[in-house]
Amino acid sequence: MHSRAYAMVTMIAAWAMALLIVAPQPASARSLGDGDYEICSIYDRDDAFVGYDNVCLERRKAILRRLRSRNNNERHSSSLLCPWHANNGQGYNATFYSDGRNPSLFGTWDSTWDGQRCVPRGRPLAGGR
Repeated sequence: MHSRAYAMVTMIAAWAMALLIVAPQPASARSLGDGDYEICSIYDRDDAFVGYDNVCLERRKAILRRLRSRNNNERHSSSLLCPWHANNGQGYNATFYSDGRNPSLFGTWDSTWDGQRCVPRGRPLAGGR
């Protein structure tokens, strides 16, 4: 009877280890940096560290997931300003790809051919207005 209980405990432990190894880990949790944790830190009145705000950490992880999914759809970061030669800094509203992908007809692009997403620059003041 003792060996049967030992076998059962061993089997449960093996299943638990297998689940820990196979269980998917959230990729964004490993991507949070020190700054993210510092932003989400909670201190008491005596400035002693209490812990982290879980809601804040989840928001930071959601932001990272959103950025990661957006960057997986694009080749480069979308936070670059449109160059001045791209429609006077306003960018183009479509780009076509030389590798056979469907054209991107919505958005702001730095080129009409194989363009990268960009942020339009503010309109320059004309005539001193």
